[in-house]
Amino acid sequence: MEINFIAGLHILDQSERSQAFTDSLKVIQYTYCRLPIIVPESIKSSRENFIYYKAGDALSILNAIEAVKKFDRNKIDTGNIKSWDEVTENLINE
Repeated sequence: MEINFIAGLHILDQSERSQAFTDSLKVIQYTYCRLPIIVPESIKSSRENFIYYKAGDALSILNAIEAVKKFDRNKIDTGNIKSWDEVTENLINE
């Protein structure tokens, strides 16, 4: 099988706590790399690179994969992601 797309996977259990992971380090790294991210529909975010699927629903998962294939990675905004230098400077100045 040939894979002709790249995406981030952010697979979490379907719990109330999963909403806390909308801006995890993994999500920030995937966004910095301009990757669409396949996430369960229970995690709501305004990020344009989130592609949702319904857990346990094969058609929903297939649709998410198809959406990733067509996703325009150039529209992912990385302007709000700080470099390690900026993070370090913020920590020093706190």
